[in-house]
Amino acid sequence: MEKLNQLLPPRPFTDVNTTTSAKHSTATILNPRDTYCRGDQLDILLEVRDHLGRRKEYGGDFLRARMSSQDLKAGASGKVTDFNNGTYLVSFTLFWEGQVSLSLLLMHPSEGASALWRARNQGYDKIIFMGHFNNGTSQVLSECGLTVNTSVDLCQYLDARDQEVFYCVRPQKISCHALTHMYSKNKEVSYLSKQEMSLFERILNIYKAVQRLLLRSPDTTVIIKTENTRDMYSDVERFSDFHGYIQYLTLKGLFQDVNLWPAANVAISLHHQNAYLKSSTPKISPLSLLKPSTETELRIKEIMEKLNQLIPPRPFTDVNTTTSATHSTATILNPRDTYCRGDQLDILLEVRDHLGRRKEYGRDFLRARMSSPALKAGASGKVTDFNNGTYLISFTLFWEGQVSLSLLLIHPSEGASALWRARNQGYDKIIFKGKFVNGTTHIFAECGLTLNSSAELCEYLDNRDEEAFYCEKPQHLPCEALTHITTRNREISYLTAKEKSLFDKTISVRKAIERLFLRSPTTKVIIKTENIREMHIEGERFGDFHGYIQYLIMKDIFKDLNVGVIDAWDMTIAYGNDNVHPPDHVVGNQINMFLNYIC
Repeated sequence: MEKLNQLLPPRPFTDVNTTTSAKHSTATILNPRDTYCRGDQLDILLEVRDHLGRRKEYGGDFLRARMSSQDLKAGASGKVTDFNNGTYLVSFTLFWEGQVSLSLLLMHPSEGASALWRARNQGYDKIIFMGHFNNGTSQVLSECGLTVNTSVDLCQYLDARDQEVFYCVRPQKISCHALTHMYSKNKEVSYLSKQEMSLFERILNIYKAVQRLLLRSPDTTVIIKTENTRDMYSDVERFSDFHGYIQYLTLKGLFQDVNLWPAANVAISLHHQNAYLKSSTPKISPLSLLKPSTETELRIKEIMEKLNQLIPPRPFTDVNTTTSATHSTATILNPRDTYCRGDQLDILLEVRDHLGRRKEYGRDFLRARMSSPALKAGASGKVTDFNNGTYLISFTLFWEGQVSLSLLLIHPSEGASALWRARNQGYDKIIFKGKFVNGTTHIFAECGLTLNSSAELCEYLDNRDEEAFYCEKPQHLPCEALTHITTRNREISYLTAKEKSLFDKTISVRKAIERLFLRSPTTKVIIKTENIREMHIEGERFGDFHGYIQYLIMKDIFKDLNVGVIDAWDMTIAYGNDNVHPPDHVVGNQINMFLNYIC
């Protein structure tokens, strides 16, 4: 009884609109495939909502899951797992080859199931037993039952071993032994008898009888048949499948440790920004670079490991296998009519490819934004990747009034993986030109963190941080004649192999800040992160993906330093500004944040 009460807790019924609605609920196949093998398991996630479309926050709905094959005229039930939060996992074992049909019926909402359970526990006198007493030519009918609510004289029929009692009202002038048989009929009453325990006593006695039988004859095969399902449109309080389900659960609970053939498992009676990259990856010779210090090496290794975990290889074979914004679905979790300022709004994103198949891995590059047109305000959303094709998008509601939400697929996971791979292949897409001046002579020479050249080089070395920069040495000019450096983009479709130089520079900045704090602990240091930029720009060189990588690196390296951060990445997402040079009001707010740190 305790287990059943936990399974069927009280659910107050106030309005039909607050009960579960099959029409507004959604069922999603998890990890769908084009083909399955016989014996595979097919899982469906059911999210139930009420008649107003609001996500239900508790379970307890009475559901029936069925799989069938019209060709084979076969069927099987599905297993329903209730997570008690408005979601259910419905699992089917695929027993046959060929096409199957799946059905999931809401038999009763949780409120109806709760009402039925409560009515069931109020009594069990809806079934009337009539005993037939025969004494010669006299035939008399009398009321019988497991309990008989009367003050008249009763006949008691007792099983002394199991202490199970059955009663009949004693007929006048007829012996109790004259009872020959009984029949039953339904009583028109809207509650059930109080003695629900009699049902459990009967099942317990069967259980004891089976145990005694198996002690006498261990090889005996015992087969127990559970209830059939029945008409869905019958009187639910008396004949509903809900009652059969309670009986079914009771039998399973009692006989789970008995060696029998369970006939209980028989079948039930019959916006996307495209960024697909084509990049050549010619072989290049290793480039010389000064080895960093051990501390730097370990730090780089740690960060690279994190980034490699964040962006694992995703083979790109066909555009149809990549993430499609059109075929993906976003669902507000636990929706409400009204929210309070400061509440969190969560969205479940389930991504699919261009063929509509559920993706089994994550790491898509997403951008989430909330905005208020009336207030001209915006905020970025937090994206949590579950690495199984689903994401949780969380927004904190900072303002009163209506807000607009946007979720952009900037790059599918395959595109992000390709960008990460290309980034690590090289970083020579930026050409540095050094200007050497000696009197009236002006000469430009190629410079860089690494130079693949056999010419004589000028080396500019920071001995403390072991950070080096090189330029080809102009003829007849000293290295000291370098005045400044300019940059331009090189038309090449891969990046240099020495991604470490990016980390070296960032770590060197951290070391400089640490030294500054040792000399002047009260100094205020403010770091500004990247702006987001145009989405329709060349992704491999200028895409926001690279800014995001830089953003992650900076957050990781400076996270334990007492520095202020102007999170321009977050701010420009919030403003929906897709321009590397944001408008004045965005820059103004970044300056305001800077002033807040120093004032």
